[in-house]
Amino acid sequence: MTQHNSSALDVYEEWRPILWAEGYEVSSFGRVSSWRPLRNMAKPPTERRLLRLTKDKDGYNTTTVYVGGLPIKRRVCRLVAETWHGVGQDGCVVRHLDGSRNNDVPSNLAWGSVQDNSDDMLLHGTRIVGNRVNTSRLNEADVVNVLASPKGHSALARE
Repeated sequence: MTQHNSSALDVYEEWRPILWAEGYEVSSFGRVSSWRPLRNMAKPPTERRLLRLTKDKDGYNTTTVYVGGLPIKRRVCRLVAETWHGVGQDGCVVRHLDGSRNNDVPSNLAWGSVQDNSDDMLLHGTRIVGNRVNTSRLNEADVVNVLASPKGHSALARE
């Protein structure tokens, strides 16, 4: 465990191995590290090397681990959830309980169904609906007017 100074209390970062990726670990702070030699160097490092995190197209933290010489890119939230909560059942997704895509600590993550995750996004206001959908052709006021209109579908479509 690594100790980090905190104003309120001492907080310890716990590291656990990624079981399917030898030489890699995930921390209770959502960080990923490696004990593997860097760029085919003969000797492994004497201290853990933190991996660089990037964002995927949806804004989630990702990193790349190498298994059998092949790069495998994974979301950090999935690595943390698998390590702390076990592998999710088929069809399960990782839920961020506070709605923040970048808060990858174990207490903020849980396995759930796609419906659970969709409900969470609606609850946290992170689901894009209504006027926030950039491909929408109608705004909410237009929809209200269409529904209240006595005109037929063809007449409304022409307008």
